[in-house]
Amino acid sequence: MSGQTSVGAQANTATIDNALAGYAVQLRDLATKAANLYTSINSLTEGGQLTPTEVLANIGYDNTEATAPGGLTAAAYAAYIIENMNNLAQVYYGNLTITVAYNYNAALAPLWGAT
Repeated sequence: MSGQTSVGAQANTATIDNALAGYAVQLRDLATKAANLYTSINSLTEGGQLTPTEVLANIGYDNTEATAPGGLTAAAYAAYIIENMNNLAQVYYGNLTITVAYNYNAALAPLWGAT
């Protein structure tokens, strides 16, 4: 790190502290949103009678054609992504330990347009 920001201003403790505080808030907010979405979808499973994939199909995701990444249906892929994002949230909150290497960047890359 050269000690300069992308626009050429010198980094100092205040700018780094502000960046760290902002990142911490963003991480907390993203973890909360991911966990809340997971909880919301799972609350619609009618006590486990439906899978998250079936819940997502019931609200409009296609669950007939395997056109999503990984050869999944859109409903199954959305359920997979929600599960992965919740896993990251649970790691953030200290509720889950990942014991094997897993590339979340690659798993989520199709959502931001990577191939």
